[in-house]
Amino acid sequence: MLIKGVSPRERALESFSQLRIWDTERNNGVLICLLLADHAIEILADRGIDKIVETSTWQAICREMQEYFINKDFRGGVMAGIVRISDILVKHFPRDDTDENELSNKPQVLQTKHALIQPPRSLCRKPGIAPIKGASLAGGM
Repeated sequence: MLIKGVSPRERALESFSQLRIWDTERNNGVLICLLLADHAIEILADRGIDKIVETSTWQAICREMQEYFINKDFRGGVMAGIVRISDILVKHFPRDDTDENELSNKPQVLQTKHALIQPPRSLCRKPGIAPIKGASLAGGM
């Protein structure tokens, strides 16, 4: 972890809350958080979608994105993650005429208030902070 006392997962959870990803009618918000300095990918899914989607699916999306990043195809990796997650959302939460987009689809660049202190480690961590679950992948970006 690059930031003293704050794991990439914790920073992603902070962003999930700050951006109010959890604040949708069907609890189906998903955040793809790329922590560039940590070389980490965090996918956080709100409880409505996470109870439908297996953890292994989120992890597979992280791994697919990582493969693109390893090959320096950052746009391709981000787009692959977005497409895979969009397909999941369309399948389980099809839109109807009354739906409105409750969250911005615009990428956000967030600044941190924490101090950088140590170099990143190359670790794959298991997901697991309830009720917001998803997948984590560190290293290799």
